[in-house]
Amino acid sequence: MADYNQAIALTPNDADVYINRGVLKAQKLNHVRGAMADYDRAVALNPKSALAYYNRGVLTAQKLNDVRGAMADYDREIALNPKFAEAYNNRGVLTAQKLNDVPGALADYNQALALDPKYVNAYYNRGLLKVQNLDDVQGALADYDRAIALDPKYAEIYNNRGVLKVQNLNDVQGALADYDRAIALTPKSALAYNNRGHLKYHKLNDVQGALADLSKAIEVNSNFAGGYYIRGDLFYSTGNRSAAIVDFRKVAEIERSSAVGLIAQGVIQTQQGAHSQAIDLFNPILGGQWVKGAKWKYDLK
Repeated sequence: MADYNQAIALTPNDADVYINRGVLKAQKLNHVRGAMADYDRAVALNPKSALAYYNRGVLTAQKLNDVRGAMADYDREIALNPKFAEAYNNRGVLTAQKLNDVPGALADYNQALALDPKYVNAYYNRGLLKVQNLDDVQGALADYDRAIALDPKYAEIYNNRGVLKVQNLNDVQGALADYDRAIALTPKSALAYNNRGHLKYHKLNDVQGALADLSKAIEVNSNFAGGYYIRGDLFYSTGNRSAAIVDFRKVAEIERSSAVGLIAQGVIQTQQGAHSQAIDLFNPILGGQWVKGAKWKYDLK
């Protein structure tokens, strides 16, 4: 930071130095406003700096949740540098997640991969889009397979491929192998332990193995509502209702206003004999207010 400050003092009109200082502020200091000021200054000094627009777009999307601002920056960057694969990938993520424009997102991922056929994150994102939004299971599997071939140590892709295998292909052993690999690569992944525990419980009837995995997920992340919820369900189904209520209370504490939180609270009210209160908690869920279900079960990125 001292070096960048000195460089700006010596050459106050060098847009690239402002960009570099902005990256440092954003990535290392979490100084969002300071980074934005540097990117704004870089754009003012050089309105044709594609990198300034790109970095500002990333910051605007990730830290400020300004969808229109981020889209405008990505569009401008692509207009200035139409061969920058990362910009298409990032715009695709924004288009899919915030604008629900599936064809637009697919087009961006396709273009990113046309420019860089070894772009692992683009395969990852396109695979996720295909399985979640296009019901293209084989296409998603091909994208995940390609991503893993390019980067065999990308744990999140093994996790996502495992979800696809168990949910869409009924390939239980293949899913188990993927979760095992994800955990081997990232031993502190609460999500991978959660998903493997879910698989063991519901598909392999391995209660003890599931309990160990779900407890490990909670150990890794004490605020992971999904692990508490599935473990509570396991306890409840195996007759340990007092332990189940403890876990459901934790879910209700962490996710009070979400569907899983309300379900957990409803179970607690039912156990306590407060049936009308339980019905009040269940009604909005059954009425479709949370039609997408519990996000925690398979939180794919």
